[in-house]
Amino acid sequence: MDKRKTIFIVDDNQIFIKSLCSLIAENSLHKIVGIADNAEKAMELIIQSQPDLIIIEISIPIMGGISMIYKLQSVKKKPKIILVSFHNSEEYIKMANSVKADAFIWKGDISEKLIPSINNLFTKEFRPIARKRIKEKLNFLKNNHI
Repeated sequence: MDKRKTIFIVDDNQIFIKSLCSLIAENSLHKIVGIADNAEKAMELIIQSQPDLIIIEISIPIMGGISMIYKLQSVKKKPKIILVSFHNSEEYIKMANSVKADAFIWKGDISEKLIPSINNLFTKEFRPIARKRIKEKLNFLKNNHI
């Protein structure tokens, strides 16, 4: 039986998707089970594939990443969620925190932070730490008016 964790990617930027697939293939024991370029298509495929982790662009077409996360709450097997965006602002971090995403990664940091985040997500103690880090980043942005 394959014990690798399964990953589904939702993003409409094909260049970013190719980079993400290469990064995961080269540096991770996990496998990609699906890719979609909009939330509507993703929902159908996610219900079928039941991935362990979904990497979602906040600004994806049709319903958007945040709305998609709310819809995912009705899925039987609850996947872990990493939100990604080119926007590294307080607003986006608040959105990630409000939907209880397991992690938020600015796309500019993806090559350094994605694999450690994926690996950490599958340890039992990570969820509270991830939420704490999101809150710390939000507080930092508030205090520094970034």
